[in-house]
Amino acid sequence: MLLAKHPATDVRSKANETALDWAAKFQHPSILPAVRKASPGVEVVKRETVAVRPANRDARAAVEKSVALLQKANVTFFREGGCISCHAQNVAGVAIASARAKGIPVDEAAASEVARGTRLRYTADVDGMLERVDPPAVAILLHSLFALSAERTEPDRIIDALVLNVAAQQHADGWWGNFGIMRPPTADSPFSHTAFAIRALRNYTPPGRKAEIDERVARAAKWLLKAKPATTEDAVMQLLGARWAGLSAIEWPAKRVLALQRQDGGWAQTPYLKSDAYATGTALYALKESGAAADAAYRKGVAYLLSTQAEDGSWFVASRAPKFQPYFDGGFPYGHDGWISQWATGYAAVALSHAIPETRAAK
Repeated sequence: MLLAKHPATDVRSKANETALDWAAKFQHPSILPAVRKASPGVEVVKRETVAVRPANRDARAAVEKSVALLQKANVTFFREGGCISCHAQNVAGVAIASARAKGIPVDEAAASEVARGTRLRYTADVDGMLERVDPPAVAILLHSLFALSAERTEPDRIIDALVLNVAAQQHADGWWGNFGIMRPPTADSPFSHTAFAIRALRNYTPPGRKAEIDERVARAAKWLLKAKPATTEDAVMQLLGARWAGLSAIEWPAKRVLALQRQDGGWAQTPYLKSDAYATGTALYALKESGAAADAAYRKGVAYLLSTQAEDGSWFVASRAPKFQPYFDGGFPYGHDGWISQWATGYAAVALSHAIPETRAAK
């Protein structure tokens, strides 16, 4: 419809990108050629590539390096951004908890302060959330609750308000949506929000609302299992949501995730993109969390992550999200690709933590 109106396809954004540049980020086999045909004389801006020299570490050393980088970046992000943040930074809490469980030393003071800040940032919003003065996006609440549950933060009035506001935002047929700008891979479909909402409700159910919450979770799980995944993120979140809802019949969602593994051992975000650490980390996390990890597939995934980790402990992933927030250096490598790379690094660290032998962790 847009192309039929003969738009000015040479118009560039503040980041010097055209519609063709955006189509190239997604590599959709029908959209990219159509936009290219409608853009005579327009060339795709060559993105800076990141040369990653594998560090040749084992899983334990890789996690140690990653967690140290994640914790350092959290401090920098807070200093420069004035916020604990609601997305990439929250996954650090999950990575820290996974590393701690395998005996890897972490900065406990810093971890405690981040968990404290994550909770206290909502102090002034408690009454409003209980009255349905909703924060900007439900994803903000969901990822905060994900991090808090990983750090085993005890429920209080703030967490109760977060959970009850999340519950109130559920749609009648069971799902939670995203409002505003779609940001792939984490916020471009209802799968992710619905899965994380199930986890939040399960982990922090106020006792007096248990019957209601149980019904909400059942409704969410029913929607999640009926919906058709379009991306790896969708399939991963379908599996996680089923697991967190307590369903026993999760074999076929697990098989769907396993079927998406590539020959190189990794997973890609969509059928049109190459394997990367975000899709691989989340897939391995979901398989392990659900108890459906096949040993051979998991080993291949671990080998892929170990072979693509950078010397500083990070993994690079190219961003496909619109840049609607002012950019600042949050302390993680890769500039405008830093936030998704930080998210990928967190999930990769979680996945590799599960590959550390228990005997070594006990030493």
